[in-house]
Amino acid sequence: MAQTNNAVRKEYRRPMRIIHLAVSFFAFFFGFSSTAALAESTLHVDVEAASIDVNGHRVSLLVKVTDNSPDKDGSGRITTSLPPPGSCSPMFKDDVQFVVGSCFAVQLWDTGIPVEKVKVRVLDAQGASDYAVLTWDSKSTLPIVQRSVKLIVGVANGWYSDNPDTQFVLSDAPTFNPGRPYAFLLQRDDRALNLAYQYAISSFDGNDAAKAKASLRTEERIWVSRKESDCREADDPDRCRWLATVDRLAAISDAGPK
Repeated sequence: MAQTNNAVRKEYRRPMRIIHLAVSFFAFFFGFSSTAALAESTLHVDVEAASIDVNGHRVSLLVKVTDNSPDKDGSGRITTSLPPPGSCSPMFKDDVQFVVGSCFAVQLWDTGIPVEKVKVRVLDAQGASDYAVLTWDSKSTLPIVQRSVKLIVGVANGWYSDNPDTQFVLSDAPTFNPGRPYAFLLQRDDRALNLAYQYAISSFDGNDAAKAKASLRTEERIWVSRKESDCREADDPDRCRWLATVDRLAAISDAGPK
């Protein structure tokens, strides 16, 4: 009787194994297809700066996310819908986004340790790039010089970063104040503006060189005065000055010798 029952069990288990394999295959196939449809690698992530508290527990990154998709508006800006400057905390789970909304979603590893929750503060878009501050509480106990992060960034339509395996060494990044991220961006682009201005001045030649240089110097003084006047009473003076500097950098580049 026991042999008969064992034989019945074996005959029962065989089709059940076949059914289980079939279910697993279709689950994998449809899951893979769904993920592949979402995972368009059109976003490239760069770490601009990092901030780590003295205990190494609270970490913030200033990141630039560049959209390599050809879908841009008439000014070359990305068409991804982003929230106004503020905070949001969506995440990825098992490589599939489960929070829907017009916001960055981030999956992040701190020195190999998955980070459960990342606070995302979207700053602004400039051309094909968006800037955001990512903040989390680290569980790593290693010294800062031995720590690195890698991350996947996505948006509401599921576009993922094209460099998810890049290891960003925290000690290699310049430092910034996460409470004033625009101050870092302002300093960075102000240096670029000064270089562009000096290059434009030194590159003028010919009969009209002196006149062109004088005109550019006068224009620059007027711009500086107007920027300070306009931004002094702004809600965020750093942001106002940074955006003005970005626009001025583009104008100087266009006005310089071709």
